[in-house]
Amino acid sequence: MKMKLLFLVAVVFVVTVDSACKPQSSVIRLKNAKQSSTNWWSGCKGSKCLASKAIDGNRGTSSVTQDGTEQRPAWWSAELEELSQITKILVYNSEWAFKAKFKRFKVEVRTSQDEAWKVCKAEHAIQAPSISPNVVVCDHPTIAKYVRLSVAGGVNLYLREVEVYGNTLEHIRFKSAAQSSTYKWGGCKGNKCLASKAIDGNRGTSSVTQDGTGQQPAWWLTELEEPSQITMILVYNSEWAFKKKFGRFKVEVKTSQDAAWEVCKAEHAIQATSISPNVVECDSPMKPAKYVRLSVAGGVNLYLQEVEVYGNTLGRCRH
Repeated sequence: MKMKLLFLVAVVFVVTVDSACKPQSSVIRLKNAKQSSTNWWSGCKGSKCLASKAIDGNRGTSSVTQDGTEQRPAWWSAELEELSQITKILVYNSEWAFKAKFKRFKVEVRTSQDEAWKVCKAEHAIQAPSISPNVVVCDHPTIAKYVRLSVAGGVNLYLREVEVYGNTLEHIRFKSAAQSSTYKWGGCKGNKCLASKAIDGNRGTSSVTQDGTGQQPAWWLTELEEPSQITMILVYNSEWAFKKKFGRFKVEVKTSQDAAWEVCKAEHAIQATSISPNVVECDSPMKPAKYVRLSVAGGVNLYLQEVEVYGNTLGRCRH
């Protein structure tokens, strides 16, 4: 029977705690602020209106983004110090927002520089200057490393200060990794394709799981050092995933070695390799997990370059 190959480049598991153990929301530090262009009107000479002014902790300064076009609207963005689960964003505006007809803005987020922007809030109508700040709550649960605000074309973006609140996510450590069997093709001689290669912190190495059968599909699993509740997975792919017809995979979790596997994501279709990473969210809230398993259909190899898990361990919550 002709065998097929399945390729994964990297997988990132993002984790949060359950509702009974939830860290308190706090201000998340922002860095590397940028904007589409800086307005250079008389009040903005020198460095008075740079993007960084919206994260300097001083509401007496402002970033002013030059008005854009319908095709390329004005935007402002910043990087969060840590990957975080956002609960709210506070946006402080000035009276210029109204004088310049700045009435609405959009908020987008993403988990990495390579990922496409996703809508947090499609449209937020700003309050009068005397009502401060504007409180933005995303339309759905949001995990992010970057945040961006934008306005319609032909309008400047005036921001006195932007504050992001939420829960930072720990980098969860791994205890061990295993796979159904290790592939033995030429490039996998010696210890080059062991399960541990997917948790060695090096995306230049890969674990390669031998293709399985219809009854026993290929799988890869890891044990976390501490129980954590998975809510999102980032999957980085390579061109091999498409050359070898690797298009879908399943994610399962369990609380202990003796427990039954529970489905986190029954099926996820991977994106083109140019879109990295793939973002996978569990189909429903899961119990705190100690083990995570990825599997593919029979007759396909499973290639993983790296796996990273982020979140708030249960041990952290107890303290």
